[in-house]
Amino acid sequence: MKTSNNINFAWFITISMLCLLATSQLTTDFYSKTCPNLRTIVRDQITKVIKTEPRMAASLLRLHFHDCFVNGCDASILLDGADGEKFALPNINSARGFELVDSIKSAVESSCSGVVSCADILAVAARYSVVFVSIMNIYMKMKIVGIIVIGNPGPFGTDGVVTAHTIVFKQPTIITILHHEQSNRIYAE
Repeated sequence: MKTSNNINFAWFITISMLCLLATSQLTTDFYSKTCPNLRTIVRDQITKVIKTEPRMAASLLRLHFHDCFVNGCDASILLDGADGEKFALPNINSARGFELVDSIKSAVESSCSGVVSCADILAVAARYSVVFVSIMNIYMKMKIVGIIVIGNPGPFGTDGVVTAHTIVFKQPTIITILHHEQSNRIYAE
């Protein structure tokens, strides 16, 4: 039994040491020398589209997730083909944002041809879309002050009224508690 514990401990130490040696290859400044305009191009394209269609940020994040989930981040979800991920049954009529990724790719190719992979473009696009939407949310949160009540119920309450209490802290954090009163429920409370 003692030998088994020693072997388990040795494996734990070995795996822990290997984890310390692990490093990632893609950083935000990975293409700073080979394609210095990459971040600006992607940010400008995304800003232009998300200002008119804010849901596109979630679509790009979903594309990146589905690309990385199946076979690793290889941009296989962007490939046109009857048997590819792009036209797979779960993605039909639900995956979108391909046109935006194509326009970003063509803009990047016109600036620095053959340098940036489609998988990296998709990763950078997903990152900037989330950052852009987060910045928009922080800006909107900074405009809110104090406690806000949406929908003022009557003095004794009214059926079907939705009220929201929003509390804003010093940091850009918001907690919203929704109360919805509904009558004629199937199950008694």
